[in-house]
Formats: sequence, C-alpha cells, structure tokens
Amino acid sequence: MKKIFNWQVLLGISIKRAYILMLIACIFLMIGIAFAETISFQKEYTYQAGELDNKGSARIIAMENVKRLLFEEIEAYLENKAAIKNLRLTKNQAMALIAVIVRTDVIEQKWDKNAFYVKAGVSVNLDETVKSIVVLNRNKGNIREIEEVRKKASGFLRKIGKLKEQH
Repeated sequence: MKKIFNWQVLLGISIKRAYILMLIACIFLMIGIAFAETISFQKEYTYQAGELDNKGSARIIAMENVKRLLFEEIEAYLENKAAIKNLRLTKNQAMALIAVIVRTDVIEQKWDKNAFYVKAGVSVNLDETVKSIVVLNRNKGNIREIEEVRKKASGFLRKIGKLKEQH
C-alpha cells in the first residue's frame, strides 16, 4: 500500500519529534489558558427606601443599581484595554451583552427598614468575556432583544423613582 501522507517527508522530522513538538505546544496552550487575565470588581449601593417600599422592592432596586455600576466599570475596563473597540458597539450594547455574560455575586446586604445596602462583586475572565461578546454580537437580533429588556427595566426603575418622589 502506498503512503499518501508522509510526515517525515513533509516536516523533515521524525514522528517521535513531531509528537514531542505537539506535546510542548499543548503545554504552552494550557499555560496560556491558566494565566488568562481574571479581574475582580466590587461596588456598593445604598437605596433609601420610601413609604411604599418593602425589603423585597428595596433589594431589587439596590441590586439593579449595583449591577449597573459593575457593568459600567467592566465596559470601561474592556474599552480601555481595546478588547472590544473593533466590535463597534455602543456603550449600551456593550453593557447589555456584559449583563448577560457576567454573574454578580452578593458579598453583603443589610436592610434597616429605611435603606437597603448591598455590596456586590464580579470576577471576569477577560478572554472568555470578550469571546462571549463576539459570539453574541454576531446575531444583531440578540443585541436588540437584550437592549429592549434593559430599556424596560431602566424605565421601570425611573417610574419607581418618580412614584417615590410623589409620595
């Protein structure tokens, strides 16, 4: 039987050396993944409750605001690192995509019947976050849908603020 593909002729090296080179390449790839840059952000927010607020409504509003602060900081960091500049996303689009990708962890929360305090944080693997943004950005329908949901949520928060001012 005639060999169709001969590694030794193609590369000029033995099979044993080719396997060693592939092993070394895999090791470098794993090291690169292991040392991918992960950054953490923490933010605090205190929501001053009104007459109509209870613990649940105050928590929801405080969480939405602390998440907004976190996502703004992540977006600014990625923008400064030039990681997402080539995608030509608006700030709102980038924040909407980040909101879908990143999980927020509550570090501390307190309710004293007048105010709800929340401290939250996120840990972000920059490479994975940028890859996820690129994937989601390919389908413009996803971005529009995510933006619409965020706009509605922001609108509800504004309405709650106006109702709070009226009472």
